[in-house]
Amino acid sequence: MPAGGKGGARRWILSVAPSMWRAIERNGAYATASVPEISKIKRGDRVAFYVLGTGRFNGIFEVSGKWHEPACRWPVRVTDEVCMRRVRAGTATIRGMLPSLRLAKKSRWVGLHLHGGLANYGRPISASDYRTISEHMKRNPRLAV
Repeated sequence: MPAGGKGGARRWILSVAPSMWRAIERNGAYATASVPEISKIKRGDRVAFYVLGTGRFNGIFEVSGKWHEPACRWPVRVTDEVCMRRVRAGTATIRGMLPSLRLAKKSRWVGLHLHGGLANYGRPISASDYRTISEHMKRNPRLAV
């Protein structure tokens, strides 16, 4: 995957409720009413989904389309949806990765980096953090909610 930045695919963390995670899995898409998410996440970007209240990342998807009017059922009110394809199935606990994540080194309150929909304060994550999350998922391919 190209390095993040202008013209290249970027890597994101999206924090979602368990009901939203189930809908993402069912629909093969992500939906939101958040203008920052819609304006920042583009085709080719990769998204690691952190499921709130579980302490886990539950999958990585690649954005495979453009934002459009919702066609699927969602557990919350949304204005836009984007198709995605699964890149990595599995779970990765945040606790098991803390020593390796750069975003955790920026603050002793790592939970703050994982909340707010478009996590990490709305910034893409580093290539090394993306690899760490993906490698931990690969070691635990079982899906959980």
